Amino acid sequence: MHEDEIHLFAKAIEAIRGGFFLDAIVDLETLYHGHPDSDLSDDALYNIAKCYFEVNQFAKALEAIDTLLTQYPQATISALENAFEFGRTAAKAQYLKVLCLLSQRQVDMARNAAAALSEHSDSYILDDGRKLSFADLAAKALETYESMGFDQND
Repeated sequence: MHEDEIHLFAKAIEAIRGGFFLDAIVDLETLYHGHPDSDLSDDALYNIAKCYFEVNQFAKALEAIDTLLTQYPQATISALENAFEFGRTAAKAQYLKVLCLLSQRQVDMARNAAAALSEHSDSYILDDGRKLSFADLAAKALETYESMGFDQND
């Protein structure tokens, strides 16, 4: 990994932490397009999707997720980003896809995306020392969404 890749990624993560999502997208796009073979390219795409999610641009978030899932299906979560996430970047991207689809009230598609997480039992977050798989998180999101009484046509 080159120093400029790490610098761009760290700068983008700092922008995200500060709530500067559009600024982060610029740096992440620069990283992704400038270094498509980098170990951080999948993480850059994930964070692009996350930033678009944060600014309610769900279609753009889904586009970045689909690119990640197609180009980097076996990539692993970078230790540079978060020490509490483990496994495949595709798993956390698939979980974000569930959230995007729920945000668009596409419940059936969200259920299908959640079902695809069964392939990623090795990917999880640590929450107070407990392992929570991205599949568990997606199931909880669906359960919460449905318990709130939303209808697909609301």
